[in-house]
Amino acid sequence: MVGPTVDCREEPAAARAAFRGFSWERILSGRREREPWENASEEAALTDLELLGRLLAGPRRADCSEAGKLLESIGGLPGLLQVDAEIARAQGLSDAQAASVLAAAELARRLFPRPSRQSLLESPERAARYLFLRHARTSQEVFGALHFGARGRCVGEAVYFRGTLAACTVSMLPILVEAVRRNAESVVLFHNHPSGNPTPSDLDFALTAKAKRACEAIGVALADHLIFGREGSVSLRREKPSLFAAVAPPASPEKQAPKNRSRVPATRAAEKI
Repeated sequence: MVGPTVDCREEPAAARAAFRGFSWERILSGRREREPWENASEEAALTDLELLGRLLAGPRRADCSEAGKLLESIGGLPGLLQVDAEIARAQGLSDAQAASVLAAAELARRLFPRPSRQSLLESPERAARYLFLRHARTSQEVFGALHFGARGRCVGEAVYFRGTLAACTVSMLPILVEAVRRNAESVVLFHNHPSGNPTPSDLDFALTAKAKRACEAIGVALADHLIFGREGSVSLRREKPSLFAAVAPPASPEKQAPKNRSRVPATRAAEKI
């Protein structure tokens, strides 16, 4: 085998370009040049565009042009979590490409387990990311709660209300009933802002104050209220600590109420909201 024929005296720049990557050792051994993505140590150095290009390419050589068009149309990498089969078809993805994108998004969701109460209080951002991954595809406002048991383990999670693009009518009754049913000691409320901006409104603060009073009436602590969107997240406990300052500490084992919490009906506690 003979290398590229170039007159190095006349065209030194062309010679360097022609011989770039040329290796007799590689040719004689029959090995091909490896793609950057094939080296696991280099994957972390790839850009979002390059990684998505590799995902869409499958066994073909990666082409970032497809990935660039997709990222631009969905508003960046976080937009992948909102892609469904219909959106994928509208973006011109093949069935195989759509399946790869949807599978990667689902893997990302599963990599974030439910947070414990302790980890949530230490890092509300991580809990908000978990919730964002879970509800990124919805285009309407959703309102739900995480319920935590005696040891801080999450014993329940549910969306209780769905609204429009701008609002969601909320009642604490089903949330408190579920807290009693699961014998929860604390609750974390959450809702999204479909606009992407997680900045809390005056209504969000007012609802949190009412929810705290209703929770305290049945002996359940309101640990936080998380608001999340594509642009980030906000912990109302951090934003306005005074809303949560009056939460009573858990009772000692000798003074704990019976497990059925029959001392205050949840329906009566929620009537004010």
